[in-house]
Amino acid sequence: MPIPTWSVGQVLAAADVNSWFVDLAAFKAANTVRNNATQTADPDLVVSLAASASYDVRCQLLYTGIINWSFTVPAASTGSYGATYNVGGTGYTSVANGWTTTGSNAAAAAQQVIIEGCIFTSTTAANLVLLWATSGSATLINGSKLLCKRVA
Repeated sequence: MPIPTWSVGQVLAAADVNSWFVDLAAFKAANTVRNNATQTADPDLVVSLAASASYDVRCQLLYTGIINWSFTVPAASTGSYGATYNVGGTGYTSVANGWTTTGSNAAAAAQQVIIEGCIFTSTTAANLVLLWATSGSATLINGSKLLCKRVA
């Protein structure tokens, strides 16, 4: 769907304002601790995406332990992301992934991952959901966030 064109003096409908001017945001208000190797949905980092839309996506994961992550996306969505993170104190690494590909950080100390990308939804509206797991024990720390800005 193209970005609407509004006329001077036109009163915008609430749906237009909410869809085009309000970013989608999910924020962790409390820590989530995991001890499992099976990726499961994070209880907080979930946003609802509209059908036939394009979004700029930014995600910051703050954590301790060793994590691996991926995302679930609306059916037939396309796009990609890149993730930047410190690998065991040896420097920063960037990886480019499709939205359904798993990334992983092998550092056990407190870390962050910065994920940026774009997603293009098809004709189905659904959620963008962060999935994550650990090979030992890990904590996704409060303050982690998932932000989506509609761009088309």
